[in-house]
Parts: sequence; C-alpha cells; structure tokens
Amino acid sequence: MATNTDALRTLIGTIVMSDAAQKVDFYLDKMHVDGSGLSYVALALASKPRGGRGLSIAVGGLGPHAEASYDPSTNTFKFPKVNYGTVPFERMTIFHESVHVWRDSVGRTVATSSGKVKTRDVSEEAAAFLAGALFFLYDAGPTSASDTTPTWAKGVYDNALCLALQVAGQSNPKGCNVNEFNQIGVDALKEGIRKNRAYRGHLTGRYDNNGVRL
Repeated sequence: MATNTDALRTLIGTIVMSDAAQKVDFYLDKMHVDGSGLSYVALALASKPRGGRGLSIAVGGLGPHAEASYDPSTNTFKFPKVNYGTVPFERMTIFHESVHVWRDSVGRTVATSSGKVKTRDVSEEAAAFLAGALFFLYDAGPTSASDTTPTWAKGVYDNALCLALQVAGQSNPKGCNVNEFNQIGVDALKEGIRKNRAYRGHLTGRYDNNGVRL
C-alpha cells in the first residue's frame, strides 16, 4: 500500500513560499538562490508527477547518514517519515532539498551575466546548506536570547550557520555575492561538506540536473 504523502507535499509548498523562504537571496559560485527560483518548486509540486513532469515524494530509501535527499534523475524527494517537517531542523532540511530541486529545474547549466555555466556538486551543496541555514534564521531564529547556536549546529551545519549569520547580519543582505563577501567562509563550508560522512564517495563532479517540467 502506497504511503499518502499529500500532507508532506502541502508542507513543502508552504515552506518554499513562506516569508522566510522568500527572504533568501544570494549568489554563490554563480548560482543565484532566491524566492523566484523557489517559487518554481511550488509550481512543480502542484503538477501531477508523471512522464518526467512534476515532483514525486517517497518515504524511506535514504542512503547511509542522509537526513533527507533529492534525486534529480527521478525528480523525487526522499524523507525518513511521512510526518517530516514538524521541527525547525526538519523544515530547514526541506528547504535545503528544495534548493536542489531549483537547481535541477534549470537544467545542466545556469544562466549568468557572462553566459551559461556548469556547476559542481560541492558548490550546489554549499548553496543548499547556506540557503537552509538562512531559512532557519528567518523562519525560527536562535533557540533563545542566550543560545544562538542550536544543538544540531555541528560540523558542516556549524559552517553553514556561521556563514548565514554573517550574510543575514549585513545592512542589505538581498542579492549578496557570498564569494565576494566571504570566500574563506565559502571554502570552509565546502570543506565541511567534503568531510561529512553523508557525502563521502558521492561528490564526483556534477549532479545529473536534467530539468523539472511542469
């Protein structure tokens, strides 16, 4: 019997169209992550998943150490449980995976002011981790006035949250070019990704971003 994921589908759409999600707006390694791109994810969620169109949602089937995932070859979100997304960390993870959907939706290259370019998997992960951390700050904020570091902020998550706090703390963070703003922070985030056990052996160059049709 198939698992009913309608509630999860609705939640993902609500998250990507939320005020917090729409505040996320930055450039990293020539990728522009912003509310407009994430709005496409909401449209794709509304399309019936068939024949390479729309987005599918599966429960289970995750690789070792993976909190959640997105498979660009099948346009499928994968989560560990059907009621995923009830706490801020899980909402942040949903947003992270939605950034992968956006990147998949634009195809094998992204448009830049100097033409279309290919992007590397570690860059895509860095953009997704930073976007997720910014979403967390805008959506949930620090856990208390005296505790600005959540318990989950270790390793790569700490790298992402530290960089996100710096980006969000700018007087005008909208459209921030993170490479120009803090390349050292970007490099530290990428190094944290490479060391994370969920990505060991899986970062081989580029993800199979082949488009998401409505």
